[in-house]
Amino acid sequence: MDNLNLQQQRRTIMTAKIPKQHFNNIAKLVREARQRENFSQYQVSAVLGYKNAQFISNVERGLCSVPLDKIADICRFLSIAETDIRVALVKDYASRIDNALTVSIL
Repeated sequence: MDNLNLQQQRRTIMTAKIPKQHFNNIAKLVREARQRENFSQYQVSAVLGYKNAQFISNVERGLCSVPLDKIADICRFLSIAETDIRVALVKDYASRIDNALTVSIL
């Protein structure tokens, strides 16, 4: 009986509704900066070393964040203040931590 209960708990955890958008603040910041500077998603991706626009599309939809090794480049290219990107990243990661803490194993 205990084994069956544990399996049900694991199944519940695996199918828990965790929001797919975890990076809303960085998404908004990058999208607005890119549009303000009149760059395409492809142009921003190319400057950051990516082969297509999918990376920036994912960032702007809040599906992923900007890798730390690209933060300085994206700030310079899109004229984003370092304090603005820092605030956006901290808010997004705080939200992810809060979401992770609400998922219980037991």
